Amino acid sequence: MTRYAGADISLAGTALVSLSESGDVIHVINGLGYPVPDGSFWTKYTERIEIISRGVVSFLRNTTSAIEGYSYGSKGKSVTDIAELGGVIRYEIAHNINRDEWEVAPEIIPPTSLKRFTTGSGKADKAKMAIFVYKKWGFEHDDHNVIDAYALAQMIRYSKEKPDMTHYQKESLVKSKMWK
Repeated sequence: MTRYAGADISLAGTALVSLSESGDVIHVINGLGYPVPDGSFWTKYTERIEIISRGVVSFLRNTTSAIEGYSYGSKGKSVTDIAELGGVIRYEIAHNINRDEWEVAPEIIPPTSLKRFTTGSGKADKAKMAIFVYKKWGFEHDDHNVIDAYALAQMIRYSKEKPDMTHYQKESLVKSKMWK
């Protein structure tokens, strides 16, 4: 049985969702990396990065998966922090692939492609994403990171299982090079 997984990586609460071939939810993890451990800045920072990166890599192993890519419109210090976390996770995945411990590399999905696949618009806000995820698949959650992880899992599932799709879903998969 193929398991499809989506990862929305965030220092504010990484979310992971896995789905069955039919789209049923298998697992939902949110808030990975919290609570923040006690200690100095460096202790907290390294422990949180380690908790999140190990959790993501462990969760995605042996799945067909998608990770949300970087948001190039973001600003401020958080951009550097999320890039560092994303770099650690990508390194760990590449390291596992190179040791033949990973069958299929995760797809990296730009946020605009995920939004377009889910709502038809690459500029949808978090509330619109939640509404469309609920209307389309009947899934709801109060954490927008979980909503994104769920939509990522659906996107990778759709690219492989090819259920009935809207025009904009097909277009998003083609533009993301996930489907021909």
